[in-house]
Parts: sequence; C-alpha cells; structure tokens
Amino acid sequence: MTYLKKMLTNSIKILFGDVRSSIVSIIVLSALGSGSIFLSVKKLWRETLAAIQSPTPLWVTIALVLALLVYIYLKTRTRPQNPPELKPKYHTIDEIKWEYFFNDDNSFHVNETPLCAKHNLPMFKCDAGYDCHERPVDHCNSLFPTKDYQNLYNKALSHIYRKINFPE
Repeated sequence: MTYLKKMLTNSIKILFGDVRSSIVSIIVLSALGSGSIFLSVKKLWRETLAAIQSPTPLWVTIALVLALLVYIYLKTRTRPQNPPELKPKYHTIDEIKWEYFFNDDNSFHVNETPLCAKHNLPMFKCDAGYDCHERPVDHCNSLFPTKDYQNLYNKALSHIYRKINFPE
C-alpha cells in the first residue's frame, strides 16, 4: 500500500513539474515571438536618449558643481593617519637623566625609567636598586636604592614642571 502511495505522489510531482516548466516556456516563447520584449527595450532606449539630450536645468548644474567641489574638498583634506611622534626632552637631576614628552594638550609625561646621565642608557632595576648598564665597565656612579626611586621621580616631576611653567 505504501509503495503505491509513493508511486502515485512521485508521478503527480513529475506531471505538475513538467506542466509548470511547459507553461513557463510557452510564456517566454510567446513574449519573444510577439516582439514585446524588443519593443519595450527599444522604447527604453529612446527615452534614455531623450533624457540625455534634453537641456539640463540650471539648478541641477549648480548642484552638480557644488557636489563635485565638496567631493574634491573632502578627498584633498589632510587628516593625520598616525598621531605625530613625540620628541623626547631630557632633564638631569643628581647624575640621573629623566626623559619627558609634551602631549597635545600642553601637558607633559615623564618616562618612569630613569637614564644614566653619563651614558644616556636606561637604568635597570636590580636588588641594590637602579643601576647603569655600564657601571661594571666604566665605574659609573649612577646607582640609587629602590627606596629612593619615588622621591627622585617626584623631584624630577617638580623640576620639570617648574622648568616648563616658570622658565628662567
């Protein structure tokens, strides 16, 4: 019974599928045969040519020129792609050099890593405190204990602030 049911549904699907494709092909062939597609394309072409050849109103011309000027302005306007690179400045206090930068809002930022004033190299933190890389070789005396770091950093901040805001 189920076999007959499946066979019947399959044959109905095939029949209606064929009927649908036949109907679509008859409609397409009749449209091509009668020339209605050719006539509609020909009419569309004539209307396009008439629109292209008609005189343009003055307000359309002005609007197009203004739109072109705005486009050119927006394309040629220079925008910084990357933020400008900040050039460092230096201030030396007690054999220790501090690097600072000016920000865009005229504030400054002091680098937290001190530099050796003699060798201009970043100091590194060790057990004894902050030390110069060249100290064993050159007997550099740019060494200070870790407990003094915050005091020296604050001293550098205040010196740089006075140097910027109250120049001599």
